[in-house]
Amino acid sequence: MPEIETILKQAAMQVGAGGSAGFIEVCIMHPLDLVKTRLQLQSTTTKIHHSDPHYYRGIIDCMKKMQQHEGLLSFWKGILPPILAETPKRAVKFVTFEQYKRFFMFGSPTPTPLTFALAGLGAGITEAVLVNPFEVVKVTLQSNKQLATQSPSTWTVTREIVRESGLGFRGLNKGLTATIARNGIFNMVYFGFYHSVKGYLPEYQDPLLEFGRKVLIGFTSGVLGSCVNIPFDVAKSRIQGPQPVPGVIKYNSTSGAICLVYKEEGFRALYKGLLPKVLRLGPGGAIMLVVYDYVYHFLENKFDNLKDMDNLHPTVSLPHIVQVYQPAVQPPLSNQDSINDSLNFQNVLQSQTVMSCHQIHLQNVQQTMHASIPGPQNECQPLHITSHVILPQVPLIKHSLNGSVHQQYYSQYNTVSKETKPEPNLPIIVKNEDLVKSEVRNKINKENLTRRRRILRVPDPSQWQNNIRKKKCQQGEAYISRRGKLVPEKQIRNKKDCLNSCRFKCMEKINDEDRQLLFKSFYSLDTNEKKYFLLNTTERHLIKTKDRPCDGKRNYTYKYFFYLRTDKFVVCKNFYLGTLAISQKPIYNVHLNKSEVNIPKRDGRGLSSCHPLPEREKDRVRKHIMSLETIDSKPINPFSLKRQYLDSNLTVKQMYIMYVTECEKIGESPLKESMYRKIFKNEFNICFKKEKVCGKCKGPIV
Repeated sequence: MPEIETILKQAAMQVGAGGSAGFIEVCIMHPLDLVKTRLQLQSTTTKIHHSDPHYYRGIIDCMKKMQQHEGLLSFWKGILPPILAETPKRAVKFVTFEQYKRFFMFGSPTPTPLTFALAGLGAGITEAVLVNPFEVVKVTLQSNKQLATQSPSTWTVTREIVRESGLGFRGLNKGLTATIARNGIFNMVYFGFYHSVKGYLPEYQDPLLEFGRKVLIGFTSGVLGSCVNIPFDVAKSRIQGPQPVPGVIKYNSTSGAICLVYKEEGFRALYKGLLPKVLRLGPGGAIMLVVYDYVYHFLENKFDNLKDMDNLHPTVSLPHIVQVYQPAVQPPLSNQDSINDSLNFQNVLQSQTVMSCHQIHLQNVQQTMHASIPGPQNECQPLHITSHVILPQVPLIKHSLNGSVHQQYYSQYNTVSKETKPEPNLPIIVKNEDLVKSEVRNKINKENLTRRRRILRVPDPSQWQNNIRKKKCQQGEAYISRRGKLVPEKQIRNKKDCLNSCRFKCMEKINDEDRQLLFKSFYSLDTNEKKYFLLNTTERHLIKTKDRPCDGKRNYTYKYFFYLRTDKFVVCKNFYLGTLAISQKPIYNVHLNKSEVNIPKRDGRGLSSCHPLPEREKDRVRKHIMSLETIDSKPINPFSLKRQYLDSNLTVKQMYIMYVTECEKIGESPLKESMYRKIFKNEFNICFKKEKVCGKCKGPIV
């Protein structure tokens, strides 16, 4: 049993220390991990990407562009998965490290550097198996380049990955072997170097120098581990991140990804993101190990103190408190024989009297500040408290004859007592009932004023849900439709016919990087600019008469092409529509509504109508409304500040029927009922008088 308690205590301390170290390290160093992932996901096979606003030339350039295009909160994109994973991850990491360390002792009385390295390797493999699903979600979130306030949530991304790819090696466990290689090699170097070097270097007595020694060793361990495992980290990011061509898996395995990156981009591409990784895991490794050591020793001291207290005081009770009173008149010494022999005053001055109160709070004895005790010759002597004395636990004394156990309140204590000054009486504040009501009333008025200010604030159309939905749809991003369904983001589509047997040889003319550039450029345009783009990259030709179908459903044929580097590339229909991720309908509509000079016609939608109604017809509606009589027989005035009332039996529908009848008599066409109601509502301050109704019988009150 003691061995089990020791193991459980060590496991609890390792869980607490490891979780605290992981949480602090993630919150501080996550922005550099995000920059590292962005740089690793970036490909450099072509030169067109330099015009992309999301292409990063280095750490500083990446931070500047993220701040400019995505906001400050974007540096903490994808932080929730590592935070949720860090506590169990660090707990498993340090607990398994200690267990593996015992397993790899190989009969040696003390751990060797080989023991630390093998234990770190085993801890890294165990950690990778648990943390890989969180890494997949984190990399997916970090590769998203939208604004931080518009990015999908962690739960949304997780559900989408599970729905599309499942839980296997194509879904949440994608890139597991790369994660195992990355974490295993890093922890082998990390723990092996840290514990080996820390044991060889002498410790300092100065706490500041000792802290600096641990930080330096931890920083060096993190840097060495990062330099060794960076190729596996690049492979993991390429496998778990979005593929260059959506729908086509380019990076399958760890070794295949490393060889492909080396073949296409060179040896330096395997060390992409090394500087931000070193800047993150160097200080991060120092923070984690130092915090772990200090928190572990702190918890160990707390457990030891609790154990010592349990051994010293098996029965928990409050401290013993006595009050020392100074009598106003000093009693004569001759009267001391009249006091009971059971009370012993050897340790008290002759001019003082001790009153004991066991297991009470210090403030409860303030009521006896001006008490009195009987003195010699039945005289009452006034007392005043000179001090409060807080004594240690009252000793237990066992009677030698009857074996009874009691507490001896008036005996000499071996330990030193603590003396405190008396506390003054605290004033009791009694609030008046009217004062309480006024405070509640003021609070309610303040809440109502805040609510009115919130209602009267200036509206911001850019924050309306409908406008946000339209903007995301225009930019090809994922959004929630009006019916609550998730519309996935636009992605480049690949047709098998175009890839295999295309007479235009589209894939040979335009590679994947150029298609990505065309795709991003198209969805960075607004609606009118997209129409110009479609008109300038497509041509409509009339089919010859003998080839034209008899039913007339297809009278035109279309030609598709792209402009790249001032060159015109003719492509097929499938390649064109797949690159822009659109259907044929937008091309039909833009050619159907174009002008004679091949430019789109003006959009007729907007706040003001392109075909406004004549004022003469609106005046006829106004005259009809003003011809009615109010209940007080006063004329109806438009835009009146004072409300006017019509008969309760009249409705807007009946008024419109009367207006239509009047128009038919004079031979004029009436306006629609919606326009009639709009004029009635916006230009007149008119209501219908309601009769008073009884609450029980629902009948009119006479």
